[in-house]
Amino acid sequence: MVLPAEPAEAPPAEPDASDPVSEAVALINAERTAAGCAALVADAGLAVAAGAHSAAMSATGVLGLDGLDLAGLGGAAAVAAGRPTAQSAVAGWLADPADSATVLDCSRTSIGVGAVDGWWTALFA
Repeated sequence: MVLPAEPAEAPPAEPDASDPVSEAVALINAERTAAGCAALVADAGLAVAAGAHSAAMSATGVLGLDGLDLAGLGGAAAVAAGRPTAQSAVAGWLADPADSATVLDCSRTSIGVGAVDGWWTALFA
């Protein structure tokens, strides 16, 4: 008797370029799985907070974490400005040692991303 072969692991989902936030999450998860971490689960609450923070940075023109209660959100953050695409935002985070450590922290399980006019926030919990 021949047993059926084990099903192959599904390839990672292709990023959805029509939705930059979903594309950023997919790109981050591809990097995490390549590094041996589990994929992050999108969290609506973190996404709302990330979107609000990106909007605030865009409105003030100030890049930073001011106004974010990271302890209350349960984690860490990465921000970027002047990044027109999800690919450029994620590439910038991965090129920065501190942001890369945040993105590739295998203890994190959830993510929320916000993007407003090239201002990006990724929140990790």
